[in-house]
Order: sequence, then C-alpha cells, then structure tokens
Amino acid sequence: MQKPLFRIGLTCLLAFSIFFSAAAQKVGLVLSGGGAKGLAHVGALRQLEANGIPIDYIVGNSMGAVVGAMYAAGYSPREIEQIVLSQDFQNWATGRVLPDKTFNYLTADPNPSALRLGVALDSTFNFQVVPNLVNDLNLNLALAQLLAPGAAAANYDFDNLFVPYRCLATEVFTRKAVDQRSGILADAVRNSMAYPLAFRPIRGLDGRYLFDGAVVDNFPTDVMARDFKPDIMIGVNVGDVALKKYPYKKDDDLLTGTLFFLGTSVADSSSVGKNGIYIQPDLGSLGAADFDAVRRLIAEGDTATQLKMAQIKQRITRRVDTLDLQRRRLAFQQSVPAPTFKQVIVRGLRPDQNEYARAFFRKDGATYQFDELKEGYYRLASDDYFRNIYPRIRYSQEQKGYVFGIDAQRNNNVAAEVGFTLSTRPIESL
Repeated sequence: MQKPLFRIGLTCLLAFSIFFSAAAQKVGLVLSGGGAKGLAHVGALRQLEANGIPIDYIVGNSMGAVVGAMYAAGYSPREIEQIVLSQDFQNWATGRVLPDKTFNYLTADPNPSALRLGVALDSTFNFQVVPNLVNDLNLNLALAQLLAPGAAAANYDFDNLFVPYRCLATEVFTRKAVDQRSGILADAVRNSMAYPLAFRPIRGLDGRYLFDGAVVDNFPTDVMARDFKPDIMIGVNVGDVALKKYPYKKDDDLLTGTLFFLGTSVADSSSVGKNGIYIQPDLGSLGAADFDAVRRLIAEGDTATQLKMAQIKQRITRRVDTLDLQRRRLAFQQSVPAPTFKQVIVRGLRPDQNEYARAFFRKDGATYQFDELKEGYYRLASDDYFRNIYPRIRYSQEQKGYVFGIDAQRNNNVAAEVGFTLSTRPIESL
C-alpha cells in the first residue's frame, strides 16, 4: 500500500514541478539592427503573439530598437504594422519634405547639386562637414510623439514599461557600448539608430553624442542575459552574416548594404544560448534602405518565425492568454497621462534667441494643442537661422502636463554642394 501511495505522491510532485517550471519560465526577445530589414521584426512579433508565446523582456538595436520600443510602450503588433505601412512612416524613414509643412523664409534658389552637405564654421574659422544625408526632421517628431505616452506611464524607467526594455547605443569616442535603461524613450531609440552618413547623432541631456549600437554589437544578446537573465532567449537577426564564399553574381545587389555592414558587428547565432531560438529571416537581396518593401519584409519575418514555431513551442511551454494580454495592454495604455501640453522650452541659444524661437509656438489659452506645436516645429525648422532642431516631450508631475522641449543650434548658412554630370559620351568630349 505504501509503494502505490509513494508513486502517486512522486507523480504529483513531478507534475507540480513541471507546471511550476513552465509558469515561472521567463522569455527574452532580442531584435537586431539592420535598417529597413528590421521591419521583419514586426512579422516576428505578430507570430509570437498569435501563438501565445510570452515576451517578458525585450532588447533591441537600431531598427530593432524602434520596433521593440513601440511594443514595450504598449503598441500591439497590429498597431505597429499599421504605423509602418503608413505613408507617414515613409516620410519619416526617407526624410521626405512634407508639402504642407514647408514655409518660405531664407531659402536658397534651386540648383542642380546632387548632394548638399552642411558645413559647420566655428569661432576659430575651422570647418566641419555635418555628417548626415537623411533629413531627420519628421523622424524625430514622430518618435517623440509615439513614445512619449508610454515613457510617461513608466515614469522614465524602462523596467516599468508594458514590457521591460533595453536598447543599445555606442559612445564612439571611447568605443564603449551604452546600455540605455532609463530616460526619455525616444532619445534612447534615436541614439540607437544614429549612423554616420545616414541619421545624425543627437546630443543627449548628459552632453554626450551617442551612435548606433551596431557599431559594437548589432545583436545584443549579452545585454539581455546580463540585465534580465531570462530562462529562454529568442533572437531575431536581420543584420548581415558572414558569407561562406564570395557572392560573385549578387555582389552588386549586396554592395549598398555592405557599406553599412562594414561598420557593424556580425551576429553570433549561438549567443542565444543552448536552449534559445535563433531566427534569421530570408531577406534575399533586400537591403538596409529598402523601406518601400515594408509588406514583404513583414511577411518574411512572419514566415521565418512560423518555420521555427514548433521548436519555440517545444522549448517554451508557458502560454499567454490572448484576452488577458489585451486587457493588460489596454490597462497600460489607459494609465498614460492625458495629452495636455503646458509649456514650451527652447534650449541651446542665447536667452533672447531662445525666446525668439519660442514665439513660433502658439498657445491656446493655458495649454498648447499638439497640432499647433507641430506647426511651430516645422516653421522653426524652415527658418534658415536655425539648424539641427530636436524635439523632446516629457511629462511634468509638477505641472500635471507635458513639456515640449526644443534643442536648437544657430545656423551658419554655409553649405558644400556636390554635383556631377551624366552622359553617354566619353568625359574628354564633354
């Protein structure tokens, strides 16, 4: 009689142990950088949620930081997909000038230059080329607007977001990785995607310039392991991997992306751990600048995750109830402060110049409307007196409303313009 009872007790204990282990199982998701290719992460998120796979922590880099931050800030995969499929997103990614946000001040006459680079002239008459080719005006305001509510709800602690979050940046002068875990969420994301000859770096509130985390680690599984210590890691890599042999017939197609690849680290597929899951979407010849291929990129991320789903479900036995997840997400979204703007602050210029810039923003009674702040932002950017304006939105507990901040620099009205001629004739006959 004692043996059967012992066996029953042992079976119950084992079953309880398995159940407890599954219930306690924590899952971390790592999203690599890769420019436009990072849009595949949206498809991966969509599949993971659809199959009830838990995401307890998220770490991203570059475009992975953008997608990861939106998810961590309470946006669903469907909402993120709608955002990146919009024409607005194309404007953000390409720096396209918005026709209804163009104002004429001190603008130059049209000219045939193929490339226009800003040149900084300091007080000692030293020249420096301003290293960005993509106008980040639309992107900066969009990130500030999209991520401000979630950051405020988390009280600017990334551990308190809907999903605890990290993103990586690089301090280029010391070649040190910077693990961003608090502060203005849009700033952290913007730091993680600043890349030479693409998006300019922004000066942080601590006075530093930070660049894309891909410079030191494009697939930050080590950040996930160190900061969150998950039981299982899922890593989605859309960055470049070292090829086994030279791609003779595809080298022209791959060349543009390789220019970015040269400055980034190559992902280590084993870094997700022995029980982790590594996902590498097959993106073919799609490159870091192919933002017009959004649907295909999302689909490839979706497909790659589906192909790994059996392995994912085998290794991750815990499931998340879809309705419960929706309720928790809605509760987080409803916890954000109301979008009331109480103050505009301009920094970076002389006091009288800051006041001049602040006058671009019209106040409606005791508060500002965001549409009016947006209008003032683009009016300010259209004035050639200013350059590199950068917006910040932060909630003030004292004022019970948001503060719209602008970092501005005075323009020196110097530019270098480069042109070239296309012809079917030899150059010596031109």
